[in-house]
Amino acid sequence: MLPDILGMKKIPIGTPIAEIYPLLKAETQVNLTSYIPSTQISGMKVGQKVRFTVQQNLPKPEILTGIIKQIDSAPTAFKEGNAYKVSATTAINAKDLPNIRYGLQGK
Repeated sequence: MLPDILGMKKIPIGTPIAEIYPLLKAETQVNLTSYIPSTQISGMKVGQKVRFTVQQNLPKPEILTGIIKQIDSAPTAFKEGNAYKVSATTAINAKDLPNIRYGLQGK
């Protein structure tokens, strides 16, 4: 259930009410999305390797390595300042699979 429709008595036609994600398996390609502050974006380029550390309670941190596929041409405004959306892709290893879920946050 999507949070923007919770508590509504009537849902307008065409409003998405759920999202279905495919099953995660070993070697599944996943997208990593990050917002990089404007002050740090100059050192990033498409094709560059990126490390994504998953923030969760594990004995050792889960680290995914991917390749940057896209960097937005214009920044997005946040309360903390402007940031560029950076998209990367990676494949999940079989050893990482038990700890990976959709919607995980990290750095």
